[in-house]
Amino acid sequence: EQEYQKRVTKPAKYPAATESERIAAHDAMQRVAGVCNYAATRDDVGFSRFDAHVGHSLAETPGPFTDGQVWLAKKLATKYQRQLPDETLAALGITRKKK
Repeated sequence: EQEYQKRVTKPAKYPAATESERIAAHDAMQRVAGVCNYAATRDDVGFSRFDAHVGHSLAETPGPFTDGQVWLAKKLATKYQRQLPDETLAALGITRKKK
């Protein structure tokens, strides 16, 4: 987790998240974690070995996400957007990248 924190530059203050963003961020992490096997096999689903710990940690977090958790979940959702439905991405303000 420390290695992840070194790689991701966080803002001095996290942007305020809306209730719908908090719900969508949690949903996104649960969806990706739900098909993740901690990168035991190379199958292009779930989190990478590098992201698995933090992604699962977010997915298992009870209650509403904090602004910081939403910010981090958005970063991960952007990376794993191929595995997420359009409505989840839209709720997070993420525009799906064209292939």
